[in-house]
Amino acid sequence: MWVLQDIPMDRVAKYMAGKGIRSLKGAEMDAASWYRVLDSGFAAGLLRSRSEPSNPEKGITYATNKPNTYDLWYPGAHFPLITSELWEAYKRKRCPEDYDSELSGFVRETEPKYGLSGLVRCGNIRDNGEICLAIMTASVTKYKSKYGTYHTDIWRCSRYVRSKQCRAISVTRPKAETEVLKWLDANSKHSETGEVAMKRAATAARAGDQAAEVKKEIQRLKEKLDRALEGYLDKIISPEDYLNKKEELEGQLEVRVSRLRLLNSEVAANQTPGADAFGTLLELWPKMEEYEKRAGAKKVISYLLVTPTPGRAPNKLTIVPRWEANQEALAGAGAPVNQEPMVA
Repeated sequence: MWVLQDIPMDRVAKYMAGKGIRSLKGAEMDAASWYRVLDSGFAAGLLRSRSEPSNPEKGITYATNKPNTYDLWYPGAHFPLITSELWEAYKRKRCPEDYDSELSGFVRETEPKYGLSGLVRCGNIRDNGEICLAIMTASVTKYKSKYGTYHTDIWRCSRYVRSKQCRAISVTRPKAETEVLKWLDANSKHSETGEVAMKRAATAARAGDQAAEVKKEIQRLKEKLDRALEGYLDKIISPEDYLNKKEELEGQLEVRVSRLRLLNSEVAANQTPGADAFGTLLELWPKMEEYEKRAGAKKVISYLLVTPTPGRAPNKLTIVPRWEANQEALAGAGAPVNQEPMVA
């Protein structure tokens, strides 16, 4: 399924329209229409319903119709077009918040303009002492020099662009892409010893087992929340008791969700791609379209962190790989994969 490969949904919609595929009413289907079809589970041979239908008077509303907003699924009389495994993979991609995994992502409805769109982040330390981490946006900037005026694309902090609530730090798009290619080249020549690989695998397996137990605890807490809501709606418990119980359970749930996030990060941190994966991406990069570059980069890069430097020195660019996103790379204290922080 294309959406599992990070191919933008609007590209899928255009392809389907070009093939003459239309809705039952004969209309051309856009990205939102295809999401409605896929989210319904019909292709997996399922029908869906909710145990608590939308009822604004009772405070029951649903912001979307994604699969995670339905709790009742029934096998239909029709023949499934996709396997249950593919359906589960789609749900993981469509509703990553349910799986809370660093390995999950979301499918863009529109194509990214550049291969690094959404991956470049601001590393400025704000007045409150917290790192900004806002996604940096690309724009065209005019430069003047003794040789004349020229234009180039730069990445700038989106928080600064919108509200001037951060510093105007930047990095040029060509420089960022050049550093990514250097990083891919360096990692294509990097290999771990068998002993290190075994230790990583053992750590990932241990964290995965713990994550499975925490997921069970999260499910039990969600069921308790549902029962508490049912008791309140059936007037078995008072509004005050319900709110107290809800607050208690949500507090426990928040702790376990945070724990699950850390465990999933540990799993991701110990699943380093092989050197051949970097080499393949490096070789294909010049031939790829921008959305393909972004999809490939996301498999190995968590984000590119741009941090300010004193004086007129170029801002520092640190590439944070997916398997080190939970380490101290944010502070620029260490370089990913035994490299010095990259300066742009």
